Amino acid sequence: MANRAAEQLMGARRLIVPANGLEFEVFEAGEGEKLALLLHGFPQHAVSFRHQLPCLIRLGYRVWAVNQRGYGRTSKPKDRAAYGLSHLTGMWLH
Repeated sequence: MANRAAEQLMGARRLIVPANGLEFEVFEAGEGEKLALLLHGFPQHAVSFRHQLPCLIRLGYRVWAVNQRGYGRTSKPKDRAAYGLSHLTGMWLH
């Protein structure tokens, strides 16, 4: 799905967020002070959260639906180890 279509479908702004030497494609919606961080599984895409965004926004959250490594316009590391669970989730816990 084209990124423009994803933005329109989710009513979100598309951001590129640098972290740990990579660039992550993030769809951001809502204006709340609390952040809901949505990380998809495999094989999926951030757009899979399009049905959850409206509810989270109504609850007062600012929502980030992140495309994981290798998906959408997020960086695609060549080293297979970069896709291990500790890398995929651990960086978001700090």
